[in-house]
Amino acid sequence: MIRSCTADRLTSEIIQFVMYLEESVNFLLGTLKNPKDKTAGFQAIGLMAISVQENISKHLGRIMEVIRSSLPPKDLPLKKYKSFVVDPAVFTCISMLSRAVGNIMMKDVRELLDSMLATGLSPALTAALRDLATQIPQLKKDIQDGLLKILSLVLIGRPLKHPGAPKSPLSPLPIAGIFL
Repeated sequence: MIRSCTADRLTSEIIQFVMYLEESVNFLLGTLKNPKDKTAGFQAIGLMAISVQENISKHLGRIMEVIRSSLPPKDLPLKKYKSFVVDPAVFTCISMLSRAVGNIMMKDVRELLDSMLATGLSPALTAALRDLATQIPQLKKDIQDGLLKILSLVLIGRPLKHPGAPKSPLSPLPIAGIFL
């Protein structure tokens, strides 16, 4: 009896909070403009997403845009990646969003993977990747491939080349003894 009363009260409180979700999201996205508040802002967005679950979906586009701008762009020269500092709370936020909405954010995360991986291995990144692979299983292969590329660069200093892959991407492919 106590559990059902508590669960009913909690559900009712979440429903009441969802009425103010738009204002809350706007406020938290506004806090991300202040460098001193970024960490707390990203954490609050993630925690709020977990609380309201799929109700955050309608705001996901704006949230992902802010996350995207907090990561290095795909076309950033390699030398500048090292100077691009990413707040670990960005990865925590991505992880919590994936727990809240799962596959709904698959397309957005797939587009962010290269930028996320370009920041280098860190505890926050590896925890987020683990959560993403669990919450969005369709991304597991992309995550694994990205991690293999990073490890290859770290360990042997060059991009990963799978065994049996052609030596050059421009080399002709043999088809039944005929070279094209």
